[in-house]
Amino acid sequence: MCGITGIIGCWSDIDLSEYYVAHGCLHHRGPDDEGFVKFGEDGSGGVRLSGDNTCLELKNTAPHINTATSSSCVLGHHRLSIIDISSAGHQPMEHDGLWMVYNGEVYNYRELREELEREGYHFLSATDSEVVLKAYHHWRTDAFGRFNGMWAIAIWDERSGSLLLSRDRFGVKPLYYALSDGKLYFASEAKFFRILLDVKPHEERMQDYISACWLDHEAETMLSPVMQLRPAHYAEFRPDDNFFRATCYWFLPDDPVRLDDRDAADQFNALFDSAVDLRLRSDVPLGGLLSGGLDSSAIVSNLAHRGLIPGRGLAVFSAIFPDWKESEHDLINETLIRYPSIRAHRVIPTGERLLEDLPRLLHQVDFPIRSSAVHSQYMLYEHIRNTSDVVVLLNGQGADELFAGYQSHRLPRIGSSLQRFNFADALVESRALGKLRHSGTMAVLSAAAIDLVRHYRYRYLPHRFKLMAGELSANPLTAALAFNLTYASLPEYLRYEDRNSMSASCETRLPFLDYRLVEWAFRLEDNLKIREGRTKYIQRSAAAAYVPQRIVENPIKKGFVSPQAEWQQGVLKNWLRERIAEHNIPFLPQNLVDRFDIDPQTESQKWWRIACLAEWLNAV
Repeated sequence: MCGITGIIGCWSDIDLSEYYVAHGCLHHRGPDDEGFVKFGEDGSGGVRLSGDNTCLELKNTAPHINTATSSSCVLGHHRLSIIDISSAGHQPMEHDGLWMVYNGEVYNYRELREELEREGYHFLSATDSEVVLKAYHHWRTDAFGRFNGMWAIAIWDERSGSLLLSRDRFGVKPLYYALSDGKLYFASEAKFFRILLDVKPHEERMQDYISACWLDHEAETMLSPVMQLRPAHYAEFRPDDNFFRATCYWFLPDDPVRLDDRDAADQFNALFDSAVDLRLRSDVPLGGLLSGGLDSSAIVSNLAHRGLIPGRGLAVFSAIFPDWKESEHDLINETLIRYPSIRAHRVIPTGERLLEDLPRLLHQVDFPIRSSAVHSQYMLYEHIRNTSDVVVLLNGQGADELFAGYQSHRLPRIGSSLQRFNFADALVESRALGKLRHSGTMAVLSAAAIDLVRHYRYRYLPHRFKLMAGELSANPLTAALAFNLTYASLPEYLRYEDRNSMSASCETRLPFLDYRLVEWAFRLEDNLKIREGRTKYIQRSAAAAYVPQRIVENPIKKGFVSPQAEWQQGVLKNWLRERIAEHNIPFLPQNLVDRFDIDPQTESQKWWRIACLAEWLNAV
């Protein structure tokens, strides 16, 4: 896990000292090593440079970047050493005129290395980075379809004078870029651009955040002209003619497979075990995040059940709220009691700490946030950094988007049955949902029918909605899952995961986003995802062998939550009022504080977003 930066100057001079200052704001992403390469006027003749944080073994082998003359092209790297922690993993890494800076982990690097060795390639390190570079050399952009992992890659080709950018299928690792004054800038975090460019808030993206809490859903970010390379895309930039083109290299499948319960559970277990096993490859200590939910509980329980926890035990980290009725600490304890080899560490976030940390947190995550739960995650990683030697964490992000874990998936599930004229199944699911909502069966059926009509409208939304799903699936439930996976929720949650973990120089790995498991899940029939009101049906069935029963049977989906509503009525109230009263959001009326004083509790989430955006704008 690392941080990457670069400027391709279209053969105009780049101020390396100014670039180095901007590069330095990503130091937290890779404190173990630092390296650079600059190129001549024609983009060739790569010269290695060092920085203040270059590892001692290499520091005196290259001139310091602040002593170098200007350049027309520069690549930079911050390294967090995970696999082969020796200096052999130093970047930028070069092979046959290809210079690469890379952030992420390709977990199947050992298998790819063996394949490349059969093709005649030789390796000087045990890193996955070298495998990634030589895989690209051999297969070019077809290599991305062979990678199983998370990545953001930049490769400068000296011979062709072009830059290649690539991002993993789901956007676990970030990659931002900007085209300005004939130059292309790229970096792992948007804060890099604030130092080098005249950035301005993007009004349409701010409106999306206020009205729908949509973040990270477009290539455009909330800072103009900063863009993000979309997940599952690679892009080519040629400075000679200012050519830039992004290409999608992977799409969600839309070819359902019919399986009975036993076969589905067996296939799930085989894929999940393999996904977890690949993500155990590490040369530094590994731990886990544990909430009371099914997903994180499944990961740590799976390790314990299969005897994969080392003798010293597995350190897991949880955020709890002892005095809050919604806290999941009792469910967390279910896993700890069942598996004594799991060693628990806990943090207790508070509203006071949230107020204290918020400016720093907003700077770290780059943009406004959805809720105070993001701060709880921030505190978790801060605790990990300060109290343990754990560097790699396993977490359960992504399962809800695969196996229909959100409440919003229930109506599309019924709509899918109505679409197929399977009225008996629609009735069964409507009755189950009615009991959960304390509503009548016919009222649920009516709502599902309306939702089905809305689905057909959504099929004709612009291309941005259809990102990795190709033409949006005709199946309403599949379409809803693709929407969450590629547009509405997961991209945002992955940004929080990345920024919070990297703020503590930690790496987070997500077994549920193994692309093999994702593709398999999107081929499943609806009744293996929601059955008789039971969400994530096949995941629960498969996990019942090793996850505590109370967690498996828990019907309530909470997500990673915090007592934000209570805090907004107490410790956060004055802060909310001040930000709303003094807000500088151009498209909102100035007298909002009057409405807030009358009713601060109705639409409390929107009040939070307004205050949070105002806080963020003060720092832009």
